[in-house]
Order: sequence, then C-alpha cells, then structure tokens
Amino acid sequence: FLDDLKRSEIGSITNVNSLLALQPEPHMIATSSARAALLNLTHSLAHEFNQFKVRVNSILLGMVESAQWKRRYANRLDQEQSW
Repeated sequence: FLDDLKRSEIGSITNVNSLLALQPEPHMIATSSARAALLNLTHSLAHEFNQFKVRVNSILLGMVESAQWKRRYANRLDQEQSW
C-alpha cells in the first residue's frame, strides 16, 4: 500500500487505539502492552513515512461503554463508585 500512499496527495494512515497505550490498567497487561506497541508503531511509521509526505496518526479512545466493562464493574468488590 505504500506505493499508493506515496502517489496520493493526501496519503494518510490512522490507527484507532486506546488510552491504555499511555495509562495501563490493572489486570490488563497484555492489552496495555499491545496498545503501547501500536502507539510506538504509529510513531515509527510517522517518522519513516514523513519523507513521502504520508501522515500517520493514532486516535486514542477513552472508555467505551461495552459488555466487557459492565461485567468488570459488576464483579468489582467496591460498588461505591457509580458506573
């Protein structure tokens, strides 16, 4: 795909990631590590592809309401904090 991006006047790559890349959560070692790796890959590609005028960015999403987070909240010992 790099050849196509080089030919484009607006070549860009956007990675969708998580704030876990910057702020790991307990019991999420593998996920946090993978997110940090993706952020590092994004930075590396941004530097590498800059010479071709291809932008590389990452969107770091915060918490998204999902069944996973609802289960984790339901299983918490401390139910004092609201969802």
